[in-house]
Amino acid sequence: MAAMDEPRLLASLEDSGPLAVFEGFPREDLERLFGGWRLRWGLAAEGPEALYRIQRIPWSGPEEGAALPGAREGHLQWMPGEEDTLSGTGGRLRLAPGRPLARVAVDPACAEGGALGDLLGAALMHALALQGRLALHGMAALLGGTGVVALGDSQSGKSTLALACLRAGGRILTDDHLLVDPASRPPGLRALRRDLRLRGGSRSLVPSALAPLLQEEDPPGRCFLPRDAAPQAFLESLTPQRLLILAPDPRPSRLEVVPLEQARTLSGALRAASPLFHSGRYAAERAGLWPSLQALVEHLPSFLVALGPDLLADPEGVLAELLEQTAGGPGGPPAGSQSPQ
Repeated sequence: MAAMDEPRLLASLEDSGPLAVFEGFPREDLERLFGGWRLRWGLAAEGPEALYRIQRIPWSGPEEGAALPGAREGHLQWMPGEEDTLSGTGGRLRLAPGRPLARVAVDPACAEGGALGDLLGAALMHALALQGRLALHGMAALLGGTGVVALGDSQSGKSTLALACLRAGGRILTDDHLLVDPASRPPGLRALRRDLRLRGGSRSLVPSALAPLLQEEDPPGRCFLPRDAAPQAFLESLTPQRLLILAPDPRPSRLEVVPLEQARTLSGALRAASPLFHSGRYAAERAGLWPSLQALVEHLPSFLVALGPDLLADPEGVLAELLEQTAGGPGGPPAGSQSPQ
């Protein structure tokens, strides 16, 4: 990363207007880290800004602190304080409830761009929440004419499920980071991250027809499937008919599906926006997201799904079973539901 005298850069969502101003980050680094996101970049005007600011601050070395048990934002650990701190191998992110400012300290010893991308991505998720835009960590696909959205934490199986859908002849919207449009009923989905990004052994799951289109990226061992190179594999938007909450580890030996009451689905969907928003301190963020969350959940049958190794051995058969088991389920808004305070 370059020095802190970099120009202020404006990040805007495609077709949705300005989102955040980055201060102290080289443009080429931001374009690389967010290369698969639906973002446009430009110079931000000098002077006061009402937009969310993501500000680079000096690195002061490792810090000691107590993370909340099980409190994580993807690969980041969450340590509460006057400013909440999200820590990862790329550095630290500090933010506070209701405040349109994130401060990022970049660890100069970390050469992995993806680690820094996790920090900056978490800041953008907070910026979206303060604007009342619901962004979720989730996979969405069209399989056998049925739209499916699956929400879950990092390494819960979203990318594996997306690849299984492709192998079974389906099309995907995204394997992570999607936006909910609450104007339609049921709400429509758009991809916030355009490309399919793969880690580790996921490459072996890519259908043979798409494998030659994979592109390498840093760090070594990671690759991605560009949307523009394989438009036949991707969707531009999706109206889902099933909502799945992916269960964390440990994984079962085979697929397990359990219908979910909508109160639990709302909790799982809120966590997919950010675990921070479960905290009572983030009431403003929750209130802004609640109409979109409720509109998504109340229109879709919802299920808790645990993926097993049988998905890799027989993707077509397991996905057919998944669609069959989720053909019906709990419906309607949860009793007495209202925006949380």
